[in-house]
Amino acid sequence: MRKFIVVTVLTCAVSLLTVQVISSSDEAPRAVSVKRRTVTAEKRSTPAPDSAKLMNPIAFSLKNEFGGGLGIKSVQVSPKGDLAVACDLEGSSFWVIDLKAGKIREKITFDRSVVKGYNDNSKQVEGCIAEKPVDCAIDSAGRFVFVSLYNGDAVVKYNMLENETPATEPSRKFWVTKELNGKKTRLQLPAAATGHMPKMVSVIPGTNMLMTTNWVSGSVTFVDCDKMKAVKNVTIGSGAHQYPRGIAIDREKNIAYVNNMGGGTVTVFDLATLSIVKSIPITSNPGHMQLSTDRKSFYVCDNRNKSFSQYSTETGKLMRQVGTEFNALLFSTDKNQDYAVVLHWYNSAATIIDLKTFKAVRQFKIRMPIGISFTANQCLITTYGGGDGRVSVFEW
Repeated sequence: MRKFIVVTVLTCAVSLLTVQVISSSDEAPRAVSVKRRTVTAEKRSTPAPDSAKLMNPIAFSLKNEFGGGLGIKSVQVSPKGDLAVACDLEGSSFWVIDLKAGKIREKITFDRSVVKGYNDNSKQVEGCIAEKPVDCAIDSAGRFVFVSLYNGDAVVKYNMLENETPATEPSRKFWVTKELNGKKTRLQLPAAATGHMPKMVSVIPGTNMLMTTNWVSGSVTFVDCDKMKAVKNVTIGSGAHQYPRGIAIDREKNIAYVNNMGGGTVTVFDLATLSIVKSIPITSNPGHMQLSTDRKSFYVCDNRNKSFSQYSTETGKLMRQVGTEFNALLFSTDKNQDYAVVLHWYNSAATIIDLKTFKAVRQFKIRMPIGISFTANQCLITTYGGGDGRVSVFEW
């Protein structure tokens, strides 16, 4: 049986900070004053807290943590599993983490600029920071990472394997400061325009294309990764609370699935024509989604209905569903798809679901989890909120 490791806080310094928080239904940001906590901690082998529900031996053991962020919104592991990229939305930066060395290899921080952005909570157009990295995707070679900018209406491209040549002429790019081995370098990253408020990013395997789901404009943007130019923008949602969110791609069938959060549908795209084929009605508030390994079904979590479900890709019919007790904001399956880990940001908890029995087998506390990604034997979970952004690496 694996041991469950928890983090024991030793010291805590408090200061005031203004950050974005997420509304209960659709994650739209609003500015509030919260207390920022700087935490010094050590790892100790202790029993799981009483609040954790232990239903079988499946457990995490904490291996490493990378702190110092203000709000880590997402994390993605490279195809080889040697690197991870974490997006610090509130810190206007993203990190390249060397998982083998156990350290942050480089940090890329954007110059900040103020733009007019739509606040879905207040229903107002307000001043906000454009350069807020929210999600990322890594190409199949593990060379380029593509990062969406929350209020910047763009996706940028960064080369993780080679030194970039600093740009000297102004262009349609975003200025950043790269910190590597104690040295700071000024760079401009190439960018492609997207719809308004891009969220998820996914590289289409075997092509030079990626797609983004755009939260406020209710659209999907297809981008040429070589030219960093938008090829097509397709509107999906219409009306209140219909926001494109999760993406799943089936390259054998050459189709992509996109969740319409709040709209209760999955939109199916033909990737040959970049056009909509059909819409499948599913649970009312679908967030993240993922295809099964045999591509005969997809998994989806519902934030409002507090559920995790499996649907047939052929018929669109519900196959199995399990309640998650708390709001199910995001999830990921392990590499073998034996289990899914569902994150409950509002409740500072996570639930492990056995995909064979489709039952919750463990629930444990973890502070404000919002992003998740797996290697073959590790699970990375990010923290977003209260000015304490970190990536926790668990043995799996």
